[in-house]
Amino acid sequence: MMKRKRNNVKTCLIISILNIVKVFLTQIYPQHTQAIEITIRTLIFIIMVLKQKSNIKQKGQQY
Repeated sequence: MMKRKRNNVKTCLIISILNIVKVFLTQIYPQHTQAIEITIRTLIFIIMVLKQKSNIKQKGQQY
């Protein structure tokens, strides 16, 4: 149970850092705002998919 909470905190931290990076990049390169947003959203989506896969594997090992 504790490991799952730690993984959730790590995931939230990574997503927060990506959002902060998105803000900085859109300030530095305002002409590429849409491309930056799409890239960051894609990275967050990939992280969430990988997290779901690891959760399924962990549940499979528990039973």
